[in-house]
Amino acid sequence: MLDTIEALFSGFSNTAILRAELRRLFRWLKEKGVTAIITGEQGETSLTRYGLEEYVADCVIMLYHRVEGQMATRRLRIVKYRGSTHGTSEYPFLIDEGGVSLLRSPRWD
Repeated sequence: MLDTIEALFSGFSNTAILRAELRRLFRWLKEKGVTAIITGEQGETSLTRYGLEEYVADCVIMLYHRVEGQMATRRLRIVKYRGSTHGTSEYPFLIDEGGVSLLRSPRWD
């Protein structure tokens, strides 16, 4: 678990070096055969802050926390899951002591 990738790469001011190091990290993780969960911030004009993470990752999941009409909702959207088909909608979810649970949406019926 790496929370957040920005903390690891915040010392790089040269974008070319930063991108090369990001690629190197993801390549190393893949060579080791590990599953890594890496959190990152959303970019201002791109999906991710550096605009590269979503291309080198096998799976990208966006998590949202919204408050509408004094009702808080957490939603999950799978943006990319390499080698699989997946829904592209946002799905409500809960996090509790049992883990993460997707909630049934009325639209699924």
